[in-house]
Amino acid sequence: MTTLEKPKQPLWLKLLVWLPVFLFGLFAACGYSATNLPDLGEASRDVLPQQEEQRLGNEIMREIRQKERSYINDTPSTDYLNAMGRHLSKALDNQSKQQFRFFLLNDSSINAFALPGGYIGVHTGLIFAAENESELAGVLAHEISHVTQHHIARGIDSQKGSYATILASMALAIIAMRNNPEIAQGALIAGQAGAISQQLSYSRRFEHEADRIGLQLLTRAGYDPQGMESFFKRLQRHVRVYENSTTPSYLMTHPLTSERISDINNRLLEIESPSKLVNDQEGFLLVRSRLRALYSSITEALEYFRPRATSGQQELSGELQQARIYGWALVLFRQNKFSEAAKQLEKMSRFNYQSPLPLLLKAKIKQKLGKHADSLANLQAAHQQYPRSRAITHALADAWLAIPQQSETALKFISEDIRSNPNDYLMRHKQAKANAMLGKRFQQHWAQGEAYALQGLLPLAIEQMELALKSPDGNYYQQAQVDVRLKALKKEYRQLRQDTR
Repeated sequence: MTTLEKPKQPLWLKLLVWLPVFLFGLFAACGYSATNLPDLGEASRDVLPQQEEQRLGNEIMREIRQKERSYINDTPSTDYLNAMGRHLSKALDNQSKQQFRFFLLNDSSINAFALPGGYIGVHTGLIFAAENESELAGVLAHEISHVTQHHIARGIDSQKGSYATILASMALAIIAMRNNPEIAQGALIAGQAGAISQQLSYSRRFEHEADRIGLQLLTRAGYDPQGMESFFKRLQRHVRVYENSTTPSYLMTHPLTSERISDINNRLLEIESPSKLVNDQEGFLLVRSRLRALYSSITEALEYFRPRATSGQQELSGELQQARIYGWALVLFRQNKFSEAAKQLEKMSRFNYQSPLPLLLKAKIKQKLGKHADSLANLQAAHQQYPRSRAITHALADAWLAIPQQSETALKFISEDIRSNPNDYLMRHKQAKANAMLGKRFQQHWAQGEAYALQGLLPLAIEQMELALKSPDGNYYQQAQVDVRLKALKKEYRQLRQDTR
């Protein structure tokens, strides 16, 4: 198991330690006052209506994408997490229409957390600490359950009697945190001891509920239900063995008690394991190697993969061998040793792997070696084999764009993909680039505006739409569409500014 390191958390993530108490700080930071908060009713949906919850989640994610240095924008890795999330969410009751979106943070501490609107953050340290896919799926199922059970909204409801005090203390804590994180945390503890104590007790009840629902979800989805127990037990053992070390972040946001472990054990006795277990251990190991190779420091990556790549591996399973070969190839690629990386990948040909990741790396190596036609051919074949892989689709679009003579083909391919995936802002950026290469200024600015709108960058989106209307190559119907869209964006931006005033 990976050594658990002291977390180095940024401002917003440190405050997440106090979720859902922290949500009051978020409301304050976003410009809410006590009088702007929704009326509190019996149902959680009345406390935080779904539309408001989604808007709050979108705003937090916009801030994370723009300002959080640890945010990882790696489509192959998030592809994997979101595929697992979709598989788990299929096992939910039919009434649930919540969409879940997973994202990664490059942080060695073991942590995962749910945000409003179905966003779930996962630290790389959590993936490194998990020993198999069922353990990781157990944590994701737990987080999904926090969302489906509306724990954030219910947490707000539990504090309805002390809004003014909490808002004031959180505002002071946020200011203090910018200057001295330790003092700020002390202020939180000293100034809000009673409220936090009450909230911690409440959050423990949430944890029991998330364990129960998550365990059911894990089993229905076909994962090994023992995965949740084994991961939590390992975290608990860490605390006992390393009493003087920093408590893992996951245990700070998800209090782990002997009672919880005992409750999970008792429930496991009543659960019949699926007759056919999900087995994507290969995908899990490859993604774990990818994150280690690309997002650890180069020194750490070399130290981890070099001895494993060069030593005898006969005692390892085929899945572990190919994951280590893949990781070493990525480290070599990262060092611009493209020919050596290609030779490493050739060693994977003896494995019958079922993942797009080695194919993607193979194509990228050929691009770096100037073999654009070969890279394009490889990606076309990979796209046929893995049509749902967003990473392959993005790479194929980039391969078309890398050949100026294929700009029309690139634009056609990208536009067809957007019709099926209209919320993919990265593909919208590629659409803008393809239009720019073809001299289609109106379409370029329109696509760029939609990309910014999807990212929540409304002022930039408005600017691009206005540039589109000034471009002479848009026809009447196109200009009418953009004009309507521009008015909608301006209205949305006015509303946002009014809400945060």
